[in-house]
Amino acid sequence: MKITASEEEKSMALPGDDVIPDFKGRVTFAINIRSNPQEIFPWIKQMGCRRGGWYSYDKLDNGGKPSAQEIIQKFQEVKIGDFLPARPNDPPGTGFRVHGIKENEYLVLTTFSEFPSFEPVKDNERPNRFWRTTWTFFLKKEARDRTRLIVRNNIGFEPWWISIVSNVIAKPLHFIMQKRQLNNLKNRIEEQDTAHNKR
Repeated sequence: MKITASEEEKSMALPGDDVIPDFKGRVTFAINIRSNPQEIFPWIKQMGCRRGGWYSYDKLDNGGKPSAQEIIQKFQEVKIGDFLPARPNDPPGTGFRVHGIKENEYLVLTTFSEFPSFEPVKDNERPNRFWRTTWTFFLKKEARDRTRLIVRNNIGFEPWWISIVSNVIAKPLHFIMQKRQLNNLKNRIEEQDTAHNKR
């Protein structure tokens, strides 16, 4: 399935856009899911390595463990400041930090790290070389049983030459993994809704 966002979706303001006001790059994707926000959001909340997984290429981002095929209740309590591990060996307090969350509407994740070590840095620090991102998952109800899941990445970095890494490696890889994630989410959610409706 295509994950192309409309021009309106690309230009609309989303939660998390204020984190990197001088962003150097932005990509917005979207997909239709035949379900309601309250059925979709639990799948988003449980994301993370050693949690529900990232629903993408599990060998790369979940230590080879398959991402969840169902809702896992113990991973449903998510609050601002929590960290969702990005990689199998991420120590506690690292990975994607929850910057914002509104139940059944959006989840905003952020990273801020030194480059190229990707060691995390604090928000008030400004290393000479850094990589900063936001990753917003936004649910827009469109019909009684259809929701648009809009996903946006904003990217900031210094110095300028990191743009080479971004354009040559990060952006193509992100597109491949984002497409897989969104399509896997869509399939899991719609299959679950179909199974519930048959009961």
